[in-house]
Amino acid sequence: MDRPSQLIYALDEKPPFLHLVLLGLQYTCMMFPYLIIVVILGKTQGAVTSSPISFSLMALGIATLLQALKKGPIGSGYLAPPVISAIYFPASMAAVAQGGLALVYGMTIFAGFIEIFFSFFLSFLRKYFPPLVCGLIIMAVGFQLGLLAISQIFSVQDYQDSHFNLHLLASAATLLTMVILTIWAKGMWRLLSPFIGVVVGFILSCILSIIPSFQDVLSASWVALPNISAISYSFSSNLILPFILAAIASSLRVVGGVTTSQKINHSTWIRPDIKNIQKGIYADGIGCLFAGFLGVPGINMAPSMVGVSQATGATSRVIAYSLAVWLIVLAFLPKFIYLFLAIPLAVMGAALLFTASFMIAGGIDLITTRKIDTRSILIIGISILLGISHEVIPTFYSGLPSYLQMFTNSLLSIVTLTAFLLNLFFRINIRQSLSYDDQQIVEQGKEWKLSPVIIERIRKSASGLYDQISRGYLKDGDIQLSLIYDPIEIVLKCAYQGALPKLRFDIDKDQSMIEETSFTLGLSNYLSEIAPDEIKTSAKNAFCIIELYFHI
Repeated sequence: MDRPSQLIYALDEKPPFLHLVLLGLQYTCMMFPYLIIVVILGKTQGAVTSSPISFSLMALGIATLLQALKKGPIGSGYLAPPVISAIYFPASMAAVAQGGLALVYGMTIFAGFIEIFFSFFLSFLRKYFPPLVCGLIIMAVGFQLGLLAISQIFSVQDYQDSHFNLHLLASAATLLTMVILTIWAKGMWRLLSPFIGVVVGFILSCILSIIPSFQDVLSASWVALPNISAISYSFSSNLILPFILAAIASSLRVVGGVTTSQKINHSTWIRPDIKNIQKGIYADGIGCLFAGFLGVPGINMAPSMVGVSQATGATSRVIAYSLAVWLIVLAFLPKFIYLFLAIPLAVMGAALLFTASFMIAGGIDLITTRKIDTRSILIIGISILLGISHEVIPTFYSGLPSYLQMFTNSLLSIVTLTAFLLNLFFRINIRQSLSYDDQQIVEQGKEWKLSPVIIERIRKSASGLYDQISRGYLKDGDIQLSLIYDPIEIVLKCAYQGALPKLRFDIDKDQSMIEETSFTLGLSNYLSEIAPDEIKTSAKNAFCIIELYFHI
């Protein structure tokens, strides 16, 4: 077993019982801020009962177990818990405005089927969803989520105007706590910064007396079954595109999360395991589908949870069972749930704003894994500006014919569709041939009696490296590729005049892995076909040398 030495509890190791219980509780605490999405959606339809939160906890517990499955067609086999996903939040808000919560649940089921379907066509991801398009999708989700968060912070319609400043104070304290802990704290204080921030905001709200009433908490039973009678489903063709885009974005996050999980759990990791990633997306889709049936908005693997497993050194899949038990037990404790529901909207909005900030930054980080050339500038600028126009002139888009509104009913839809179409258009005449072509690499590999797996890795790495250099306009003249044979390794040497590309294969220095970090690194590793065991680069007087080492 290629067990990484830095792990305390590796993938197939069972922690002691007390440690197992506490590790499960830790993940449970980190999940609770994301339940704010359920509360906000519910409050748009009136008062929120404990049942939606109970069903959310159940769905998350079941989805956690599905993802941790080691054998069979479902599950990546890693500790990669889901959360109520901010990716589905903009589409869900549009759904609740159009047809109530029943439409949210029905479209969530639809999105789960789309994600399952997407898992079978993962091989097309690199061509149609390069880092630029993926990054723009994540940025667009962050923009839309951030706008919704700000509306929650400044919306105090349920309270008297005299309390407005107090709500802003609670919101600012929540956000400031998260920021301070994320930047300057270490260890678990930093990892639990979203949860601690919400707790601080809640306590301050109690001190300032801006919580309407604790009557629901006091009158609630200690133990009760959630009410399933209020759950219903509906469907709308107008929302097909927003939920398809949300499902695709969710699938991309699973790609990033599972790839990172593979890397941190296997010391001999070389390249992403595609079949394993497909199983992870399949499990995530089933989890989302199941959530919709339980009356829960979309759920998705959380990059921050993967980051916690690396930072704590506890990646054992057994922890998933402890987490699932905690979630399911809490689902039947209404008094605890109503205490959570007492959190003011301003505090919840601050938590969403914090999450949105990391999503925007994660999208930017993913985009910049490739050089920003003229094509990229046009795709980024046109896509974002058209997307923002939806928020600036909403009346124009609401007046479009119904068959167009399906494609233009949100900032996310416009940004994604524009980026996708422009990327396809700009691919015309982008391909260039290798100076050391694929056939030469295959023939030379056979002559050296290399295994077909090694030959394929070298061939794809040569193509991927050449593509990065060419598309980024980093070369001035031809690229010279050569193969160097050694009894223990093959070196693919690339020499040219120009500038070095930004290669993300072996960059994993940020051990905190907060929020979008694990997603960005993992998806970048997947989208790049460069898969050596080691990379060395040098540049002198604009003469660049890149050496990719393949152990044999």
